Amino acid sequence: MIEIPIIRHRFRILQSARQTGGESLRLEWCAPPHGRAPEHVHPRQEAQLQVISGTLGFRVGSGREQTLSVGRSAIGPAAVPHAWRNLGDGDVCFQVEFRPALNTETLLVAGGEIARDWGADKSATPKYLLRLAVLLREVGDPNLYLTRPPVAVQRFFLAAFTGILAPIGRLLGYEAHHPRDGDSP
Repeated sequence: MIEIPIIRHRFRILQSARQTGGESLRLEWCAPPHGRAPEHVHPRQEAQLQVISGTLGFRVGSGREQTLSVGRSAIGPAAVPHAWRNLGDGDVCFQVEFRPALNTETLLVAGGEIARDWGADKSATPKYLLRLAVLLREVGDPNLYLTRPPVAVQRFFLAAFTGILAPIGRLLGYEAHHPRDGDSP
């Protein structure tokens, strides 16, 4: 499992984008009590969830929140805002399938590794911001936006962040993937 320490969520890939020819990406996602994903939208991607353990609150659009228990599922259609949260006292785990896969796997795996390393070494914050900028610049449109502030504002700040920091990160040798033993930097 890859842990994102900042939010204490964990995930593992059940079926990669490569295995499906880019048609989908299937993950197991676990979140602690009170864990959540704020209202967001995937402009070109559907997200289908099925609860494995725990209880998940799921809201699509301006509808009311559904309570999903083990075996229950829900869909966040492409371009429709949705949000989820753990309603229980223990972890909630669910399978989520993104259709099409797009760049989600790269963002989650490399971003999760950056977040993990950053959580272990807060003194190196500039290094991790540079790595994140390089990653975001290389993958392009993240295909995930919060519903507030407006997407245009998020895109502007993302372009400014990556436009300024990614070239610096590249000059310092950072790549979009997490450096492995023997890689640099």
